[in-house]
Amino acid sequence: MIGFCGNDNQGLNGIEAKYDDVLKGKNGTIEKNVDASGSTLKDSEEKYNEPIDGNDLVLTIDSTIQAIAEKYLEEACIDNKCTDGGNVIIMNPKTGDILSMVTYPSYDLNKPFEINSEELKSGWDNVSQEEKNKLLNEMWRNKAISDTYEPGSTFKLVTASASLEEKITDTDNKGEFNCSGGIEIAGVRIKCWRYYRPHGSESLREALMNSCNPVFIGLGQKIGVKKYYSYLNKFGLLRKTGIDLPGEANSIFLKEEKVGPVELATISFGQRFEVTPIQMITMVSTIANKGVYVKPRLVKAIIDSKTKEKKNLEVEKGERVISEDTAEKVLSMMNSVVSEGTGKNAKVEGYEIGGKTGTSEDGVNTGKYVTSFIGTANTSDPEVTMLITLYNPTGEGGHQGGDYIFYATQI
Repeated sequence: MIGFCGNDNQGLNGIEAKYDDVLKGKNGTIEKNVDASGSTLKDSEEKYNEPIDGNDLVLTIDSTIQAIAEKYLEEACIDNKCTDGGNVIIMNPKTGDILSMVTYPSYDLNKPFEINSEELKSGWDNVSQEEKNKLLNEMWRNKAISDTYEPGSTFKLVTASASLEEKITDTDNKGEFNCSGGIEIAGVRIKCWRYYRPHGSESLREALMNSCNPVFIGLGQKIGVKKYYSYLNKFGLLRKTGIDLPGEANSIFLKEEKVGPVELATISFGQRFEVTPIQMITMVSTIANKGVYVKPRLVKAIIDSKTKEKKNLEVEKGERVISEDTAEKVLSMMNSVVSEGTGKNAKVEGYEIGGKTGTSEDGVNTGKYVTSFIGTANTSDPEVTMLITLYNPTGEGGHQGGDYIFYATQI
């Protein structure tokens, strides 16, 4: 996130690169009159211009939260043998302030050109320069903004929000839905994750608690492609967030005109497309902010090095995406997911925590999985949202999202 500087103190990555013009200041100079040969003219005066220090940035990062997130993300990745690492983002949904952004494995910012792999270090001198550059760039990548992934069932929050906003359903219509283990769409049968023991009769709240695929597939069909894509756009999922860091990637969705019934079905429960973690945390922060989009940010003020004047940067709010009533209903259901559903491992005594678990494939037929948990607290008046994403956990615990919430609760 912070990045690093080159030999000439120029920002090369992260905040150092994004705000290089603000941070670098200006070198001092000496002005004098010389002749064509470069000799100083007789009786001419030299003028010395003092150097100007660069300005200071005030980050949104909370150092205590950052340290705790670093500790438990590392523990989660090591304990569960996450071959491709992981990341955590913690955000204030009311302001867009990023309180913590952590990627594991990380590297020493004071030695950015030293590879962080003990295995690679021993033979580093024998690696070609081209391969070294590739490996270093991979090490420097901030997964939270530069990498995309399938969000899986955490994306059901989008389908639930759109369904409630369009008044297609409500939270507690008893027996409104029925899970028989799968649903047929355009001749293709798509299974529920618990197809071997169907959920049976459910309300929307129960379907979210059970993370029941057929219910959300059916809701997606009722919303329709055009309307569903309008919500993707309003939630900011079809564009970059514009966070103040270089290298932000965009989501990967099929073009709207190419989406058929089966494609809409898979989107509705979070598969066969990719988003960035920063897009996902911004989406759930919109819900937590009672339906209003807020742009995420890492810098909240600039301090002038000369005058010491502090200039606060404005919070950038977007449009209302869903009504306050819809947002409160979704937060209430998220609370039920944690108190009684698949996210019950996230319960913390004394706190109203809402969340949603997710598990997805990392690519097609790769044998790799991504497991995640997205949540907020307190659900009655959210002050913090969090997304923890683990890439390809290969430990004995398997790869189901609900099994890894312990680390989220520690944070």
